[in-house]
Amino acid sequence: MSQTVTTLLLKDVRFDCLDVLRDLRAVTYACLTGDYDKVDDTPFYDSLCDAADPMWPRLRHLELWGIESTVNSVDRDGLLNVVRARNGQRDSETGDGNALPPPLEKLEIDDQSAPGWVAMQVKEIMGDKCIIHIRE
Repeated sequence: MSQTVTTLLLKDVRFDCLDVLRDLRAVTYACLTGDYDKVDDTPFYDSLCDAADPMWPRLRHLELWGIESTVNSVDRDGLLNVVRARNGQRDSETGDGNALPPPLEKLEIDDQSAPGWVAMQVKEIMGDKCIIHIRE
């Protein structure tokens, strides 16, 4: 079944099951919602950026809601690295001949899931394909 899951909706994400998530190779849409605890989101973003074997290589649409990180705001550039890896200037293959994953077509985040400086740079790269929701 892991090869046929294309839509993933996860609530109360803690990122402690990346091995299971990594097996979901067909995911094209993922919506992740945090709980009230802060999490270390670095391994999650590193998995999405892995040049040799990226998690969710078919991912086209990502939503992040209420993901509070334990990582210091200054060092919290994981989402930006994902967008740069998938949507930045790129060749059609990695250095080892593997095809790169497709670029993200849409990214939706709230202001809790990324520091302001990251959100602004992501928006600059993706333009209208990036929607940032500000909580009131």
